[in-house]
Amino acid sequence: MHNGLGVTSGSGVARDNGTLTTLLSSLNLIISRMVKLVNWSSLPLVLSYVASFAFTAYRRRLNFLDIIFPIFVIFFMMVNFTGGNQYGPRYYFAAFPLLVLTIVSALVPLLRDAEFSQWRPLAVSLTAAHFAACLAALAIIAPFVRTVVNQHMDIYDQVERQDLRNAVVVIRSTTGAISGMHMDQRDLTRNGIAADAKVLYVLNIPDKLQELRLLFPDRQFYIYERDLANPKGKLRRLW
Repeated sequence: MHNGLGVTSGSGVARDNGTLTTLLSSLNLIISRMVKLVNWSSLPLVLSYVASFAFTAYRRRLNFLDIIFPIFVIFFMMVNFTGGNQYGPRYYFAAFPLLVLTIVSALVPLLRDAEFSQWRPLAVSLTAAHFAACLAALAIIAPFVRTVVNQHMDIYDQVERQDLRNAVVVIRSTTGAISGMHMDQRDLTRNGIAADAKVLYVLNIPDKLQELRLLFPDRQFYIYERDLANPKGKLRRLW
């Protein structure tokens, strides 16, 4: 787990592991998360939400459900942390259904009331463009993410294939040549609360390995290493 969630100081400036969060850095985070939201939904959907929100506000029909997604965006400006290992706009997913609900609530009067009939072709076009973009993105993003996941899981897949039991795996390398999981973020040492799992994952701290061996004298030690140019690593006996 990463403990980098920003906390606000008395001056309203958030810190992430000692790094000051500025308004510019927060806006950059919003842009990056919106880009991920577009990648994982579609540009027409996000544009439709903006138009639907403005349309609903113009008609003075906004309710609390319509502003939940903007609240998520605003409040997560204070979280100066990308979310670690993730596959999409992690902090916005919880409010995503309400984004869609706002779009649907705006579509109803557009399709029902004659006074908005001139906007119907645009609404239908955006809807069709959204589904077309989803199909195109699925063909591109799904295989890419499948590759990323396979590379991330390399160490655990090798442990499973070798059927390791009562073992300690020392992690010397990151996993994945594409968007790898890093040791400095503790992404790879996914242990439980108690040190009784059949396999324990530990960071490679050379001067502490002998101490670790004394702590677990009955366990077999393995080490995971990966050439940076190779997406797959090697799992071998350490001693």
